Amino acid sequence: MSSYRGKSDYDCIWEGGIESFYSNFSTCKGLRTFKLIVDDITFYINPGYFGELSSVFQSAYEETTRAGKDYLEIHKYTPSEVLELLRVVTPCPVQKPITNDNITLLIRLASSLEIEQLIHEIENFITKNHVSMPLLLIGDIIKTMSILELQACDSYGVLLNFLAQLPTPEYDKISSLSFLGDGGYSDLVEIRDSQANLKIIKYNSRKESFRRNSIKIAKPFINMFKKNSFNLK
Repeated sequence: MSSYRGKSDYDCIWEGGIESFYSNFSTCKGLRTFKLIVDDITFYINPGYFGELSSVFQSAYEETTRAGKDYLEIHKYTPSEVLELLRVVTPCPVQKPITNDNITLLIRLASSLEIEQLIHEIENFITKNHVSMPLLLIGDIIKTMSILELQACDSYGVLLNFLAQLPTPEYDKISSLSFLGDGGYSDLVEIRDSQANLKIIKYNSRKESFRRNSIKIAKPFINMFKKNSFNLK
């Protein structure tokens, strides 16, 4: 039996048939003394740890402490969204992994709070797992990254290139403005077209190479035929 079972500041979560315990950050203990208030829920965090992760949080924390406050109110996200972020970036005692279920949310939070470490981990997750991801999820990620202007991320290009190389029936199902968003759709079409042009160039190059090789092989026989024809005269 887990030592965390029954503790009020830990929740039991079943993931893929495995029982995991993650902190719910509901208790002030140790270095977790600063309060994040989301709606009517209070989370206790270590401000020094989060300040190192997020420059956005660090600035907000310094501003609130100058005002004599020991809490920061968050209105942009729901309690469940903030809790998911806390569990992913904080050892509690283990960190919750990035999964297909939370990756889109984490992209939004990592971008909003400028958590570079989390962005890097998201990039790695996408690069390693994009081939097995549902196409709907890939489209949602591309749409989210485009809206947040994260096109410079390597994983954005990885996903677009993956979709651009799909067979035509599958490509036609996902290559829509509503599926990918305005920016994602435009980028996908551009990559698909460039890949098609590259295939034409490669095909023409192979044809030219075949023609040259054929001439090279046939030339001795042509010369021999010309020579024999001359001798017959």
